[in-house]
Amino acid sequence: MNIRQYDAIFRPLMIFVIDIITREVLSLPDSHTRRITFLIDEFGSLAKMPSIFDFLTMGRSKSFWS
Repeated sequence: MNIRQYDAIFRPLMIFVIDIITREVLSLPDSHTRRITFLIDEFGSLAKMPSIFDFLTMGRSKSFWS
C-alpha cells in the first residue's frame, strides 16, 4: 500500500488517536505495578502535539518502568 497516497487522511487520524491515548494514560493514577509500552513508527512525521510533551515529562509515574 502506498502510504504517501493516504497521508492526508491518516496523519490527522494518527495524531487524534495518539493524543487520546496519551491523555488517557496521563489521567491514570500513579502505579508501580502497571506496565505501559508504546511503539510509534514515523513519530517525527507527525505534527507537534502538546500532549506528547506532557506525556514525556509526566508519564513515567504512570507505569512500572519509571
